[in-house]
Amino acid sequence: MRPTHASHAIVASVHELASRAGVEMLRSGGNAVDAAVATGFALAVVHPQAGNLGGGGFLLLRNATGETRFIDFREKAPAAATANMYLDAHGNVIPESSKDSSVVGYKSIGVPGTVAGLVYAEKQYGKLSIEKVMAPAIKFARDGFPLAYEDTQDLKDDEYLAQFPESKRIFLRDGNYYQPGELFKQPELARTLERIAKDPDEFYHGAMARELAAAIHKGGGLVTAEDLAAYEVKEREPIRGSYRGYDIISAPPPSSGEEHSLKSSIFLKATTSRNPATVPPTPSTSRPKPSVAPSMIAPISWVIPTSPKFPSRSSSTKSTPPHGATLSTPTAPA
Repeated sequence: MRPTHASHAIVASVHELASRAGVEMLRSGGNAVDAAVATGFALAVVHPQAGNLGGGGFLLLRNATGETRFIDFREKAPAAATANMYLDAHGNVIPESSKDSSVVGYKSIGVPGTVAGLVYAEKQYGKLSIEKVMAPAIKFARDGFPLAYEDTQDLKDDEYLAQFPESKRIFLRDGNYYQPGELFKQPELARTLERIAKDPDEFYHGAMARELAAAIHKGGGLVTAEDLAAYEVKEREPIRGSYRGYDIISAPPPSSGEEHSLKSSIFLKATTSRNPATVPPTPSTSRPKPSVAPSMIAPISWVIPTSPKFPSRSSSTKSTPPHGATLSTPTAPA
């Protein structure tokens, strides 16, 4: 693999097509937020292993003037959730093999924040329209995209997809597994994305919200139309720290990884101050400055441990991804 170089901006994500969607926004006159939102929606199509509409995440933004914002759109527990809902009668954690566990099945679904968060970011800090930034995702879902070898292996090897009729139909093709290079089309997801692009509020307050709630209830889940209507995106103050002359701007709670990173930097400073021989040389401060003031968005973190690994992609069944995926656009003008 060779690094990619660019004089103006770079979009990085776990999937090339999603990254190209972000680049397309920049070339259309958009800013880093437009690129991030387009990439995020595209990941809902091309990377079902993690990025999808039923999850949530964070967005950390630093614009060209140095102003910072942190947007929290993590999923939330439904109102009917209880502290012991994932424990059996003996107080033991229900195993993943059960559809009543915290990571598999309808009962594990939280109130999704992805759609609300990406739409909020676009409206507050983007330059383009919702329809524009969602267009690549809709195209990928409607026309399909070629699956890589890793994608087909992920689908075939997942132990939970076959447990649910919709995921078995969409991702496993009812046992006729996808092969590398085959086009993967998701027409139902395309229609869902088109509805969101036309009216994003429908996902939380309209017909789509009622469809989601009805499907989740039918499967034994707890999320209701009232839960969806009550969902709110939060802006929080980023946390700050420093390490060897560098300012660190990162995500506050409920994110935890970044807080641990700052604690680690404090530990490193304390350790190296006692043993200067272990301190690496300070990077040169005379290196050339970029000609364009950068803004940064990093990361949009989809860190969702409590839901089915691969949801149905129809408009009536959504759930959250199991593992983290990071989307970032390191250098793009605001």
